[in-house]
Amino acid sequence: NNKCKLIFSCYNLKIPREEVGYITMHIDVAIQRQQLILKKMKVLIICSGGIGTSKILSNKIKSLFPDIESINIGSIHDLNDAISENKYDLILSTIPMSSKENNNIIEVSPFMTQENIEKVSNFIFNLKVNNQNKFNDMQGMENENE
Repeated sequence: NNKCKLIFSCYNLKIPREEVGYITMHIDVAIQRQQLILKKMKVLIICSGGIGTSKILSNKIKSLFPDIESINIGSIHDLNDAISENKYDLILSTIPMSSKENNNIIEVSPFMTQENIEKVSNFIFNLKVNNQNKFNDMQGMENENE
């Protein structure tokens, strides 16, 4: 309660006591929305070039895309488990994939060409937009239930 008074007084706002809970709820929803949008991604790198090439690619990805929280390196044998368990937001592969069913697999060069960078950037952007839309849909359902 004292924290609310402090915040409201900083902005010269007079909020009735019974409205504080309602305003707090809106602030909490806004924070949840930001956390969903800013969610850090999990990436799997499938690389046939060995550990050295995989590490170079991993470091390049980390430096280019701050939205990526964790990067795991695996082999083609790890791919089926990764897909079935849905552990990763994005799978980057230096190996051509015959199956294009999964839209979260992007084939990249071990040296990340400009085209690769653009594909990954677009994927991240679209993922954030989808997360925003999911959140808005959830909010719409909650508002209908009130």
